[in-house]
Amino acid sequence: MSGSVFDVPEHLDDIWEASLPAATCLPCGAAIPRRQHRVVIRASWRNASETLCPSCWGLICSWASRFALQQGVLDL
Repeated sequence: MSGSVFDVPEHLDDIWEASLPAATCLPCGAAIPRRQHRVVIRASWRNASETLCPSCWGLICSWASRFALQQGVLDL
């Protein structure tokens, strides 16, 4: 013990991941079991956070990258 009241564990991410409850993916409705990876987003115009499974998040990222690449060929 280093003398402080609370020492932050070395693997803080592991503790956070272990505390993840089960959830449902908002876009596809898939069940996300406890302790499984997910993306939680909070848009300023929405009144609550939204949970996405890795598959839906991957689709969003692939769409965004294709859109970004097309910006170089579009007449603006």
